[in-house]
Amino acid sequence: MKRTTSSKRCNYVLEKLKLHYSGTSYCNCFEPPWLCPEVEECVWKPESNKSKQFTNAVNTWIDLSKKTNNLFIKKQLYEWLDMNHANILAVDRGLYPVERFFPLEKKGIFNTFLGRIIMEILPPCKNTKGKNKILHLLSKACPKRCQIRNLKEIVLQYATEDDQTYLFLLEVMKKSLLGKYNHCKVQLQFEGRHVFYQMFSYQISQKSFFLKWFENGNHQIFLFFCLKEYLCDAVRQVKTVYDYIEKHWKWSIFDKQVVKSMDNCRKILNTISEREYNLLHVSDWISSIESFLLQVSKQHIKLFRTTNAMGYISKLKVNLNKYIISEDLNVDIRQDVSRFLWEITQRTTDKNVFYYALEVLGLEREVVEKVKNEIFCALDYKMLSPNDLFTLKEFCRVIELHKSTYNFVLPKHYYDKQVLSLKKRENKNNQAIGYICFICNDIKFFLTKLSDSSRHSNKLARGSLRVVVDNDISCCHENNLKFVCGKKPERHVKNSKKKWKNDKKALTRKLLKEKQRNFLSKQCIQTPLQEIDLLGHAIQFNNKMIMLCSSCGNVCMLDPESFKYSVNINCKVCHVSPRDICIKCNTETTCNKILVYNQRRTKFHKAPMCNNCTNVYAQKQPVVI
Repeated sequence: MKRTTSSKRCNYVLEKLKLHYSGTSYCNCFEPPWLCPEVEECVWKPESNKSKQFTNAVNTWIDLSKKTNNLFIKKQLYEWLDMNHANILAVDRGLYPVERFFPLEKKGIFNTFLGRIIMEILPPCKNTKGKNKILHLLSKACPKRCQIRNLKEIVLQYATEDDQTYLFLLEVMKKSLLGKYNHCKVQLQFEGRHVFYQMFSYQISQKSFFLKWFENGNHQIFLFFCLKEYLCDAVRQVKTVYDYIEKHWKWSIFDKQVVKSMDNCRKILNTISEREYNLLHVSDWISSIESFLLQVSKQHIKLFRTTNAMGYISKLKVNLNKYIISEDLNVDIRQDVSRFLWEITQRTTDKNVFYYALEVLGLEREVVEKVKNEIFCALDYKMLSPNDLFTLKEFCRVIELHKSTYNFVLPKHYYDKQVLSLKKRENKNNQAIGYICFICNDIKFFLTKLSDSSRHSNKLARGSLRVVVDNDISCCHENNLKFVCGKKPERHVKNSKKKWKNDKKALTRKLLKEKQRNFLSKQCIQTPLQEIDLLGHAIQFNNKMIMLCSSCGNVCMLDPESFKYSVNINCKVCHVSPRDICIKCNTETTCNKILVYNQRRTKFHKAPMCNNCTNVYAQKQPVVI
């Protein structure tokens, strides 16, 4: 449905209702002068009734919503009641209704989050550091583990610090309680809606009341499921996203559980509201549905893994590596085998060719068929010689490397900007060249990252990281020196100097780890590094997209924030924040905007203030200057 303003939405609902009830006695009951027959049983009975026609019209809408079997018309009737909620509350206070409509919802809060939910919450995204407060709360609602553990503290902190987060939580609660989503099969009846109109208009609309209500009432399970339902609705709005996560993670299992649970909650609220609507004192309705939600939450669905799931090839590689080390097999590290397998993967994408290469390297057809059908296991290891086991391990490593490594050619305007940035930087032709170790998957570039510490930003670093020169020419059978990985040998030497004073099991486990490091380091130093030229290219390696910054020429990782400061991809470190003069200490630095009262101009406005002064005066806004 096309997004519309509140006035257009009112006209749309009114048109649909008048069209449905045209030719009946109810066709004129939706707008002044509210002409309609009197209702036999009135549900809404205001104490001081100054507009009997409007009161009769509202009771007619309530009666129609209970009698109609058309789900679409029922939703339109409830939405029409919501649009007139301000008039209903005004008549309750002894005032007259007006022709102006006041929307119950503030849909503008939701407009900016749909794209970011897809990019920053749903898998494969796993980065939660520095995430928007609302997105962080929604990520807690994803079907993972340990979501609700500290939700209460996070909600209280975020709602206190950020008004937008507080307003977002209110809107999510409204939509879930009233049944405003398209997937809702059960809507809250008027008896319950009338009570929640008052609650959202007079009580929870005050931030201090909401914080006390949430802290003292322990309503985190209710808010938890409200966030879940909003997330389900957001995913349903983009069919391609829904189909993708349904195919890979069976999203419909989670979606059906949440939708059915919230419909049952609204059924419970309908039962309670019919029983207690006319009573002087009513119970805490939200607490009554939380006991039901607690039982549902025990049937916790975990769809998204917080750690990467290993496929058959990955597990086989790890198990073969452990077996070779634990059995102390004498294995020859053959570079020609690795090079042959890697060149095969570069020339074709047909998996049958990959497995046929194993037969060319000397493995039996029976073994290859078992690997292809994913039934080759530890019981079959003794069938193969040590060199065949190493060949099979290298096959698994190269296949995994082929899956996780991609090279992309960038547009020419990015290439031109990178050339200019490299000339500004050092005026050398080899600055875009770096190395990657395909054995231990270690990246040798200095990756520029946004950090308060210059030690970790790498913006001044040059050269390559953890690279050593192999000066043993006989080992490589070449006449020139080779760059090899220096990460694993360095780590092995460092850990070997530790004194072990643990029990026998821990000692055996650590010795096994040392053997694994020793074996891997031996393969690392005998395998030359892969040279990568990033000028005009972007490489995807192990779920990281790496390229040159088009502004400063440093190597950076591409993420959703890379377009924050420029229309071109940048590292965010080279961006210079604008500097202002602090109104208190008069220092020129990066400042925050603080509300002040200017005595000379006799008006309120925002003025710059440095971080130190902000810590002192931020709680005293407005600051008098």
